[in-house]
Amino acid sequence: MPSAVKEPVTKRTFQSPGMSVKKAAGKITLDPSFAGKTKSVAVYDLGGKLVGVKTLSKNSMDLQKDFGVPNGVYVVKVKL
Repeated sequence: MPSAVKEPVTKRTFQSPGMSVKKAAGKITLDPSFAGKTKSVAVYDLGGKLVGVKTLSKNSMDLQKDFGVPNGVYVVKVKL
């Protein structure tokens, strides 16, 4: 059985090798090393339903403006 999370996730920045994502009120900004590169961005609701896919070259996106989704929690998949 998986162990329980002992500390809540409170960071507004996610980092992994070669990638950094910052989130603020529906806006997502990728690491500057991704600037100018074409990215496929898919947004899913928590039920796993695809709510939007776009190809973007900008380094930041606003979920409400770019994808037309209401405020909420979403899974965002970015492919280079």
